[in-house]
Amino acid sequence: MVWTKIYPVGVCVTAATLMLLPMHHLAIAATPDKPVIKLAQFEPPEGKGAPSQTVGGGRRQGGICSSSPASTLEQSLVALMPSNMAGLVLAERPTFLFYVPKTSAQTAEFVLDDVQSGQRLVRAVVKIPTSPGIYSFTPDLPTPLQLDREYAWVFSMVCGAEGDVEDALVRGRVRRIKAEPALVSQLDKATPLEQVTLYAKAGIWFEAVNGLVALRSTNPNDPELMAAWQKLLQSVGLEAISTAPLKLAAQ
Repeated sequence: MVWTKIYPVGVCVTAATLMLLPMHHLAIAATPDKPVIKLAQFEPPEGKGAPSQTVGGGRRQGGICSSSPASTLEQSLVALMPSNMAGLVLAERPTFLFYVPKTSAQTAEFVLDDVQSGQRLVRAVVKIPTSPGIYSFTPDLPTPLQLDREYAWVFSMVCGAEGDVEDALVRGRVRRIKAEPALVSQLDKATPLEQVTLYAKAGIWFEAVNGLVALRSTNPNDPELMAAWQKLLQSVGLEAISTAPLKLAAQ
């Protein structure tokens, strides 16, 4: 399984609750020939195309495999997702982003299930990196995600025996959709950073966050991109890990 450079979203949950978090704004500066583009806070999708929200599920042990619960977000296993842990994607094979804290765990498990059929598409064991940071994971799917179909995923750190009740985990849902023609037309005329804004305003989380990760990976010292990254994470309540380092891929 492959990890890549990235940053934070979503949060490790207790057995009964999810952490719902505040939202803010992003903006792109104007140029002489174009107006200011405000984006900038992520706008959750509504209606038929929106994935259902997750409702609980998880043990919060701070990701350190000890009996002490996490006291801060930086000590938690975090999924870079909107606060309801449900996200839309255009890609056939999505890339998930996770913040992994300092931990004694050596492996994690990722599973992906088709909600409608109950079929398990992926169960993968991933090696845990040795230093905290944001990592990406693209599961090796046997087939592409189907359009307008919902999938449930779980990412858990293996702290003891398989399925140990102390394992820290995050869970969520993803639905693949097709971009509306109007959005496609706007994207064709936009710069890469403007595309991130358009995706965020359309509620398409995976393309918004992964697009910004790609830009940050190729231009790590660009202050505008760093500011955009921090604002995007703030918009889903993850400002506490917005300065976490992007990490190289781990096997």
